[in-house]
Amino acid sequence: MTQENQRVRLTKRLLKDSLMAMLKTESIYAISIRELCENAGINRSTFYKHYGSQFEVLAEMEKEVLMGIEAELTDKKNALKDRSSTSQDNLTRIIQFIDQNLELFKMLVNSNVDPEFPVKLLYLPIIKAQLENLMPENHAKVDPNYYYDFIVYGGYSILQRWINKEQREAPEEMARTMLQIFNNLIDLSD
Repeated sequence: MTQENQRVRLTKRLLKDSLMAMLKTESIYAISIRELCENAGINRSTFYKHYGSQFEVLAEMEKEVLMGIEAELTDKKNALKDRSSTSQDNLTRIIQFIDQNLELFKMLVNSNVDPEFPVKLLYLPIIKAQLENLMPENHAKVDPNYYYDFIVYGGYSILQRWINKEQREAPEEMARTMLQIFNNLIDLSD
């Protein structure tokens, strides 16, 4: 049974790697199952044992990324429950995770294969809770969803720019920069 599980994991890894490589040059809509299987060295019948389409492969890759971020924020000795863990620490963990999975994030962010990916990522309950802690207390006059969307999409744009830079700042520096930008903007609104 373990050998079968290893075989399934290997098959899925080959398909995911193949899809990621193909998405660098073509749209997911232009990738056929036949091409994906040929590129991965997998038989089409084997593909259909695990997936119904190339979109299901992508969905599984996204799910793994989102679960990885959640694990990163919760497994570090329950970092989010630890009062000494700061927003900067948690943002640094997220950016470090992105840096460790850079090629995958480049594909997800740049190829626009799933326009809903930013929402899936930034509306993870664990991330949303962290961002809500950053909200100014005096935002009663403004719908808090406006603040949240501003933070989320502004932060996503900054991360997208960082992901695509040749000479990227260290994750710790990027986290500091993002929080400094956010705090400066909040100070302007007072």
